[in-house]
Amino acid sequence: MNRHHPTTTRKPQYLPAAVTADVVRTEATSTRTGRRHPVLNLTLTPAPTLTWADYFTGLDQAVRILTHTARHTPAVTECACASRPPRPTREAQ
Repeated sequence: MNRHHPTTTRKPQYLPAAVTADVVRTEATSTRTGRRHPVLNLTLTPAPTLTWADYFTGLDQAVRILTHTARHTPAVTECACASRPPRPTREAQ
């Protein structure tokens, strides 16, 4: 069972104009142990006024920007969703 919290939808200024990022904070429950784990569900969708072709043209850049930002943004200890990040891997250039 997943318990959803309010959705935050915000278009960061640094993403390509054709891509909108939506984030939902929720909990994933292990079917094996029953433990709940905080997770963020990130969804990238086309901007309402642009085409699918525009979206796919900007998608790789949006993913690179969000990946870079996530890897290089320090965790905030007061955040309810802060958890130990995975070990860093080599980031694509």
